[in-house]
Amino acid sequence: LRNYIVTKNDTNNYLAVKTNNNSVTRKLKVTEIVYIESLRDHQFIYMADGEEIDIRMTMDELEEKLCGYDIVRTHKGYLVNYKYMARIDAKGITLTDGKVVGVSRNKIQDIKAQYLKYLRKTGAVLFTN
Repeated sequence: LRNYIVTKNDTNNYLAVKTNNNSVTRKLKVTEIVYIESLRDHQFIYMADGEEIDIRMTMDELEEKLCGYDIVRTHKGYLVNYKYMARIDAKGITLTDGKVVGVSRNKIQDIKAQYLKYLRKTGAVLFTN
């Protein structure tokens, strides 16, 4: 059942972006986006296969395009996919590859609650105390 839910959630969810490097429009599978980092006027999309894509789009635009998916704005400079979160604490969010990304002190409790809902939805957590 868990595999069916994950497979059902993974299909037909794409984001079209124009890359900086060669101005090519790319179609990215949203479930393969690990996180997005903002560095000045560039956004870097880090994919599950290790690819790093440089685009020019504001974080607000990206956040708007990705609302409704399992991606959350954890900090003014980061959008993170719940699928790749391993741990959330005061130091930041640890991803499944061990990288730690920033989390706003004002958002941490809400992000923890949403992450727990995500885990329940995917069947990763059946019971909580």
